[in-house]
Amino acid sequence: MKSLLRYIVIMAFICLASGQASATLIGDTINWRVDNCCGETVFLDSSLVIDGSSEFFWNHGEFTVTSDVEASSIHILIEGSGFDELTMISFWEDLDWVNDPTGFITNVTGTEISSGITGNGKLDFGDDWVSLKTFIEVENTGFSYDMWIALETSHNVPEPTSLALMGLGLAGLGFRRRKQT
Repeated sequence: MKSLLRYIVIMAFICLASGQASATLIGDTINWRVDNCCGETVFLDSSLVIDGSSEFFWNHGEFTVTSDVEASSIHILIEGSGFDELTMISFWEDLDWVNDPTGFITNVTGTEISSGITGNGKLDFGDDWVSLKTFIEVENTGFSYDMWIALETSHNVPEPTSLALMGLGLAGLGFRRRKQT
C-alpha cells in the first residue's frame, strides 16, 4: 500500500510540475462576417481554416479588409479612399479552442494603430465570438485603420506530455499489481 501511495504522489508531482500550453485557435474553422451600418451582411465566409499563417481578404472596391487570426489573437486592417466616412461591424464567430472544447473567451483587449482618420473601434465578445464595430471619418483621401485584438480564454490546456506520463504511471501501477497477485 505504501508503494502505491508513493507512485500516486510521484505521478501527481510530475503532472503538476510540467508546463501548461495555452489554448489555440490553430486548426479551427471559423466564420468571418462583415455587416454595414444598417445591420445588413455585406460579406460572409464561413469556411476559414486557421493555420497560423493565412490572411483573409475582402475587397469592396473603395476599401479592403484584411483579417489575420492567430493562435489567440486577431489582427484586422481596413484601408481605403474615396469617401468621407465608413461604419462597419466585423464578426469572428464559432471560435472553438482546439484541444479544449469547453474553453471560452473571458476577455478581449484591442490596440489601435491608425492613420488618416478620426473615429473609434468598439469591441464586444461572447463565449465563442468577437465583434469590432468601426466608425471612421476620413481626414484625407486615404486611411488605414489597424487593430490587434488579444483573446483571453477560460483556462489552460494540459500538455500532451503530462497526460502521457500520467497514463504510463497508471499502466505501471496496473502491471505491478497484476505481477504481485
